[in-house]
Amino acid sequence: MNHFEVTPKVPHFFSNPADIYFDPNRELIKNLDHILDDNMDRFETELQNKGKAYIHALLNNALDLTIGNNIYYRNFYIFCLV
Repeated sequence: MNHFEVTPKVPHFFSNPADIYFDPNRELIKNLDHILDDNMDRFETELQNKGKAYIHALLNNALDLTIGNNIYYRNFYIFCLV
């Protein structure tokens, strides 16, 4: 730190800590079109070739199973990855 004339300010990433935590009491909104539009190229070629509607159905079913089994209550990282 001796190389700085002024000590750098501490970074500020968020103002409300609640914004970065998953709240299982809130309604989960599945925005699959947004996920697919922004990440279609990240799916394997075999899935991409089956089309957006096919992948949409797979994701929708997977999320319904996850929500139905309350898995997201136990692992909030699931939805942080999206």
